Amino acid sequence: MIAKTEPFINSIRTCGSNSEGLVIIDNLEFVVYSITIGFRVGYSMVNLSLIKLRRSKPHLNRPFKTPLYQLMPIIGIVTSLMLFAFFEVKPLALGTAWGLRGTIIYYFRQKNKYHSA
Repeated sequence: MIAKTEPFINSIRTCGSNSEGLVIIDNLEFVVYSITIGFRVGYSMVNLSLIKLRRSKPHLNRPFKTPLYQLMPIIGIVTSLMLFAFFEVKPLALGTAWGLRGTIIYYFRQKNKYHSA
């Protein structure tokens, strides 16, 4: 039997309720912009993580090469963030609100995790 506190159960519930909310909106353009915001932020975070890992652990064994390492992640971050200029205001506001909400939840969970230990 799966416990109700399993992380994947909570993520399925969260994704399901988010999907229901997007279906109710019934505005495909708004939904696409909202999803693209998440993709752009995620892409920027991957590039930032690449830069951080390469600087903090330069001798780590890596099975892949990043061509033009210094240049490509920076170009990826800048172009991804520049595309936000072409987005409508409502999806940007929704994406910002969801990002702030997620950040607040993350920090409260981390705070509770360290205080309970």
